[in-house]
Amino acid sequence: MGFSMAFWRRLKLLLLAGLVVSCGGDDSTRASAQVTDIRLAQGPEGEPRIEASLAHQFGAPILEALHHGVSLTLEWRVELLQERDNWLDQRVWSQRGARRIHFRPLSQRYTVVDEVTGQTSSYAELDRVMEALSVLTVDLDQPWPQSDPPYARFRTRLVTAELPPPLRLPSYLSADWRLDSGWHRGDPAAAVDNGP
Repeated sequence: MGFSMAFWRRLKLLLLAGLVVSCGGDDSTRASAQVTDIRLAQGPEGEPRIEASLAHQFGAPILEALHHGVSLTLEWRVELLQERDNWLDQRVWSQRGARRIHFRPLSQRYTVVDEVTGQTSSYAELDRVMEALSVLTVDLDQPWPQSDPPYARFRTRLVTAELPPPLRLPSYLSADWRLDSGWHRGDPAAAVDNGP
């Protein structure tokens, strides 16, 4: 029985892999990720933090996989760097994390799990999921430098290595799976805003 269930599960994933390769959507349905804004800010208690605004678009193959039970992991990474003349900029702080997205067919709901805080949120509509993914705040665990202030850079991407094995090759080859913002640099001269 165990072998039979494993066989049919693998066959289902192989068929799904063929489906997502053949989808090949146009540019309007291609996967994309962008960091639209990043700034250095202060929280309500004066703690320094990084605030990033993000824009994700899941292409048709990614949505097809999600709605067939494949979990998606969106990894993020933020760094603070200090500029150096005639030398590589110095990284003074970094942090990374991830948010995992599931779709539960029985309840027809999406869940988003923050793997840093452990918080789980539930949504009935995909639009609400995308809205939740559009904002990320990261608290710094060190005092804000008073001299030689750093600049920030941020990146978000789909972790294709965590997809089921039959989907990994399509994710490497197809632009429909390339959900990666690349590094986005914040303004190193931006003022530190006061929280509410």
